Amino acid sequence: MKKIILQALIVSMLFVLMGCSDPTNTLLISKYYETTDISNNSVELYNYGDSEVNLKNYSLEIYQNGSVSPTYTIKLSGKILANDYFFITQNNASSTDVKNKSDFESEELLFNGDDAVALSYKGQVVDLLGSIGSVMDFGKDTTLIRKDSAMIASPNFDSYNFISYQPNLFQFIKNTDYPISNNELMINGPRLTDEYRALPFEDPNNPTLGGGGAIEVTLSSVADGDTASFYNLDKTKLYKVRFFFIDTKEVAGTGSATGQPWGYPASAFTKQILNDAKENNKKIEIQSIKGNSLYDGYDRYLALVWVDGELVNFMVVRAGLSDVNAANINSNLISMAYQGIPYHSFLQNAWERANKNQWGLHTPDDPNWDYNNSKPILPISTIPDPRLYDPQIDE
Repeated sequence: MKKIILQALIVSMLFVLMGCSDPTNTLLISKYYETTDISNNSVELYNYGDSEVNLKNYSLEIYQNGSVSPTYTIKLSGKILANDYFFITQNNASSTDVKNKSDFESEELLFNGDDAVALSYKGQVVDLLGSIGSVMDFGKDTTLIRKDSAMIASPNFDSYNFISYQPNLFQFIKNTDYPISNNELMINGPRLTDEYRALPFEDPNNPTLGGGGAIEVTLSSVADGDTASFYNLDKTKLYKVRFFFIDTKEVAGTGSATGQPWGYPASAFTKQILNDAKENNKKIEIQSIKGNSLYDGYDRYLALVWVDGELVNFMVVRAGLSDVNAANINSNLISMAYQGIPYHSFLQNAWERANKNQWGLHTPDDPNWDYNNSKPILPISTIPDPRLYDPQIDE
């Protein structure tokens, strides 16, 4: 009897919960602006349904500083036409673009990159950015744009559903005119453009800082997955380079007596790319980070390495063979971008993809490592999963 009563109670509670949410909800947060001027922070909604939506039962909730309950609840009003946008801004926005495109203003739209932002229907979260109760940065100094493949609302935030563009890209409000919108383009990675080739490699006013420019080099040798040496074209200068943004596992003699699991596959992968470039006369370039230190603690150059305009640092992460050093992202790093997307955003997206698919070091064991004797099994036989080049794997 008690079991029957309990089952009936559970069913009744489910009906109550269902009545508090909108089973036909077609609204989601399509863009999120965390800008260099907090007054321009804004949120764009999109109605992906075929019918007009009245906003009278919807609200935007801000959870500041790890709060588990809304710090601000902004009750929305108005309507969103089918397949149309609704732009929510502060009432004191300084940008003319933001002001002119606003559909709804509020003095309570106050958030930064670690404050969760939720779209709610009758008090129930239907779409969420960030994690309620967390102070982890998910959207600092960025324009988050939802990927084409993720145009469905969800009460659970997944950063992989968004592309992190540079901040203040107000030209993308209420449109899809941005150059990269899907996984296929993201996993192709960034390209080195002539605007950077025109910049100096070293800051002309401070030789310890990068100028953001790229120089053509030839390969001397590869030490491991994230370290190699290059000559300038006339071989009068040697550049010992530590690959920026990435951190592969060690091989013996490069910070570890015996090496580490996944260190040898990463080393083999980088060697394969760079040796192939040298043998087939592909163009190799190294690029500094503008305004960032030009050297690491071992007097190695900190640089991005490009082969025929493709970023080797990115390829290593895409193959699941390196973590990404994304801490302390500052304006200098954000300024280094392709098509408005910072280089580090491409790498972070590739890291999340490899992690989701459990490639490389995201798997429990390295098949090329003898765990009983703490040494590699030679020769290295692991090659990156061929699916890593196939966008269909994400669908």
